Amino acid sequence: MKTIGVIYCPRETNEAVLNNRLHDIIPTALRKLLLKRLPPVWKSISMEKLGVEVVTIQYPLTADMLGRTSEISIQKMCAKMKATLQKLRIQRLVLEECIADNKTAGTYFRSLESIRYFDGKKLFVLCFEDIILLICKLLKIGMSTLRVGIISDLPDDNQACIIRRIAREIRFLSILTINQDSFTSIADSIYEDMGLVIQVNNNIYNTLNDCNIVINFSCDSRVIDHCKLYDRTVIINYGGDIRRRDLKGIVINDIIMHTSSISLKQYPWAGQSGFCEALIADESGENILMKHDSDCLETLKKMGYTAAEFIGRNGKVDMSEFKNLIRDYKHRKIV
Repeated sequence: MKTIGVIYCPRETNEAVLNNRLHDIIPTALRKLLLKRLPPVWKSISMEKLGVEVVTIQYPLTADMLGRTSEISIQKMCAKMKATLQKLRIQRLVLEECIADNKTAGTYFRSLESIRYFDGKKLFVLCFEDIILLICKLLKIGMSTLRVGIISDLPDDNQACIIRRIAREIRFLSILTINQDSFTSIADSIYEDMGLVIQVNNNIYNTLNDCNIVINFSCDSRVIDHCKLYDRTVIINYGGDIRRRDLKGIVINDIIMHTSSISLKQYPWAGQSGFCEALIADESGENILMKHDSDCLETLKKMGYTAAEFIGRNGKVDMSEFKNLIRDYKHRKIV
């Protein structure tokens, strides 16, 4: 049975960190001091439906406290976590979102050489088709009517696979890139196999302005910040941070998975893409490869998992936001 380590923040300072009768009578200042000095609290949870043993390790600070703690203190706490991970022989690690987003803590755990860290990025790519289908459902449109754009620096196997999969379902696809020659061969191959003409261009003003869904693979945030986009575009963002403020559409930076196998209310980290990625990675702990995408996704679906919600620039995306786009899309007649 696989073992996955999950480091999470308590919701409140009294949540299991000092789980005894003394907790209520200890002054708050002393309680916080003890939280930093006591060994990490951990417990093992057997999740037979998922075929995994999960070891949850509690970070000794709430998310709010973590944001106000000095870099040196965070590093000392992380060192304690590392010792606990090594003691428990954890080889796969997932961080709760608030810890992963903390620059100091996130960088520390990602750099551990003896432990493989799963951030969900490869699962995010793997689920692009499901994400687009869910977007279509929310917008009440067919996938074949979409106008999809892609922003990329250089193609890799993952991107080529994604482009071919999307090309089977849509009638319009444009690629914005400074490396046109690298993508032209992919576009030519798709035209020969499927008959879809793909526009490959480096024109930041005309390539994507009619697209209602844009997939951003570029790590250069200046590209998407300066290219001309329909302001209500839905952006599936795998690349760098999107800083532009003129967008009235939706930015999707990650997904939240839902499953009926376990309680996500009780174990919210079980819906994180990183946890799901760790579940379906092979026994060596290697990250998912796109060539095995069908098997990986099928395994995840057998566990009851489906892509259900999105994480945007400011946390979870309110799905009602898609309703605001429906009327505008139809009025503009770009779908």
